Amino acid sequence: MSKLTSLIILIVLSTSLSARLKPEFVPGELIIQVESPSLFSRLFSKDTPLEDIAAKYNGTLKEVYLKTPKTGIQALSFSDKSTYTLNVPLTEDLELIASELHLNDSVTLVQKNQIFTLFDLPNDPHLGAPNISEGNQPYISLLNIDDAWDITQGDPEIVVAVIDSGVAYNHPDLANQIWSNPLISSGHDADGNDQHNDIRGWDFGSSDEGDNNPFDNLGHGTQVAGLVSAHTNNGDGIAGVGYNLSIMPIKVSDSSGEINTVPLVNAINYAVEKEVDIINLSLGGALEGESNALLSNAVESAIDAGIIVVASAGNVPISGIPYNIDEAGIVPATYPDVIAVSATDLSGDFATSVSLYGESVDFAAPGQDIYTTTHIVSSETNTYDTNNGTSFSAPIVSGIIGLMLSHEPDATLSQVFLALQDSALDKGDPGHDIFYGHGLVDAHGALDTLRSGPKISLSNDLSDFFSTASDFEISFTDAQEVATDTVRVTINYGTSSVELSPTSAGVTFIDGIFTIALSLLFDIPAGSRVTVEAYAEDTEGESTLASRTYQQESSFLLFGPGGVGSSILNAPNPFAPQLESTSFTFEITQPAVVDIDVYSLNLEKVRDVYSGSLSAGYHDSITWDGRDESGDIVPNGVYVFVLTAESNGKRYVKRNRIAVLAR
Repeated sequence: MSKLTSLIILIVLSTSLSARLKPEFVPGELIIQVESPSLFSRLFSKDTPLEDIAAKYNGTLKEVYLKTPKTGIQALSFSDKSTYTLNVPLTEDLELIASELHLNDSVTLVQKNQIFTLFDLPNDPHLGAPNISEGNQPYISLLNIDDAWDITQGDPEIVVAVIDSGVAYNHPDLANQIWSNPLISSGHDADGNDQHNDIRGWDFGSSDEGDNNPFDNLGHGTQVAGLVSAHTNNGDGIAGVGYNLSIMPIKVSDSSGEINTVPLVNAINYAVEKEVDIINLSLGGALEGESNALLSNAVESAIDAGIIVVASAGNVPISGIPYNIDEAGIVPATYPDVIAVSATDLSGDFATSVSLYGESVDFAAPGQDIYTTTHIVSSETNTYDTNNGTSFSAPIVSGIIGLMLSHEPDATLSQVFLALQDSALDKGDPGHDIFYGHGLVDAHGALDTLRSGPKISLSNDLSDFFSTASDFEISFTDAQEVATDTVRVTINYGTSSVELSPTSAGVTFIDGIFTIALSLLFDIPAGSRVTVEAYAEDTEGESTLASRTYQQESSFLLFGPGGVGSSILNAPNPFAPQLESTSFTFEITQPAVVDIDVYSLNLEKVRDVYSGSLSAGYHDSITWDGRDESGDIVPNGVYVFVLTAESNGKRYVKRNRIAVLAR
């Protein structure tokens, strides 16, 4: 599944450079990431401050929001990453400025700000788009999607993130399909992320940090969303491939329709945080020797998190001819493990007037003369229309993958890919070719081929079972109702391993679910990381090995007053030392040695506030009076406190800012 990293020699179609999608970047702009201890991400004293470099080239430096997915508890170091854009006059040499920036030890990344294109084409006469009547979706039968619906009609719990121009979530064929944040109730947002009240996704394109209204400002995202999962069997409009799948709208286009790197990366990271199942990217941009580390890292993180990423291969320029996406460096389609989709016409033949090609193409699906939901921005009208582009072949494949995951929720990217590959209709040259990839997708064939063996259900949290001798249950089932033949459960901790057997009378079989009760007859040492491995094999030889690692609840944690994962706080903040002190509020789950120090923004220590042992529990009695080591009240400004807690060899470092209003 990995893409080729070397350039592919073009031997089938010759292309002129002028016909290709050329690399496009925001003029005169660089994205910079630094690791810095201060509010303004100033560099260490031996480095040239970013502000000085910006002034040297008559540039403007601006800190921008770059989202980091909040996917678990992390021990934070004293250093933080901050992201900036640097805009300079077009006469300045960006390569020269980037070289100077790299001389700073704190600079971790410098890159141009890539611009991306939505991969649809206008209904120009030369494309030959017919006037297709409402409901005419021949690709449904071409790809055996209707037969796939006999196996599954899609699970609303399977979520497809449509990262695009937004979605007209009030469209009558989409309104019932839009994901709703389960952690928001009566206006209370309990998901703990930076996106407040993200009830139905987020708009990262309209402003620096965006807003909670990912409504379509171009019409493109609405077209894509309808193909993924328009409301099906409702007597109106079109049938969505995914039938009942949920759509998460994530908007990345600004008011002019432009998409650049930062909102796109934020959108992917948001989808990772929300643990979506599939990301659809009907967009792309050329690199041709350039790089986009921010984007490639974000895509890699999504795939590492178990999310399946589907991308359009790219479109032929108006009046142009197809070219090789590997030579042009089209991303994200050419990234490793991204499923890249080329376009065919409604008969399943490669759409030469629409689709690009290359070794990175994995599969083909119809993308020419595709009838789908749309939103006309000028009149704020929700309607239907016909369009062309790999933008529409990708969501068809995303919808099919959603059906596959509805059928086999635990299926991995590799299993999904192999099922698509083994069932695809081989077209073009035998085997993988640069036009169809492994072939034209077959929805029913993919579902029929996909077998991940018996399902194994492991609890999200078994950690409380491992500190005392307890019974617990593990459940097995098989979607195709094949009897489970062999079951084995192993507990691993440290260098020890023990295989468990079902307790007497501990086996039940109800509604197709085979459950065994297991008994742990000894205590596992406190603080152990425990791995549970469950293996099951059915009578047809299909097997599954599920594994999950748990940390005993007695493990050491440090967190703020908001519960596990929350920030350490001080209050009041800001505070006036002449009138009051500020208190530090935190909780530790084990007795620990705690140090609290206050620093200025240039890393000079101001005061050693506390150093000593504290008992487990809630603490709010340690205070700072706003004075330095000499007893003098510090000047007005922003300071940084660093709280270090250490217990049984585990060390946390947390930091936050304090604003002092001294005079």
